[in-house]
Amino acid sequence: MHFYNTYGFKKRIEDVVAIMESSLKISFEMRDSSYRGEYYKHAVNVLEHILVERNYNELNDSWSLEDKRDFEVLVSSENYSNLEVLDKIIKKHNGVLIESKTMTDVEFASYSQRRLRWMQ
Repeated sequence: MHFYNTYGFKKRIEDVVAIMESSLKISFEMRDSSYRGEYYKHAVNVLEHILVERNYNELNDSWSLEDKRDFEVLVSSENYSNLEVLDKIIKKHNGVLIESKTMTDVEFASYSQRRLRWMQ
């Protein structure tokens, strides 16, 4: 099974990254891509990671979550092993769970293939 959660924050991206790093005792790597713009990633391995990104991408003049414009920053977790701890930290710092989904291995394979084709 694959677990995905997306949270929203009404804070600056730098503040959210600092909260996550200090609370979870992890570090994030800043990255830049034409798809996401500037974002931060903590990867445990290929399948387990946390992303912190702006909801609005200035480069593409687009919103990641159009219907959630009130959230400046999105935090996405994929298969994160400390999900209960992450949930508590997010709630403590006024973050909101926007979406939670679970996929089987077959659903994940199909989703990953569609996502890779869309990003090319």
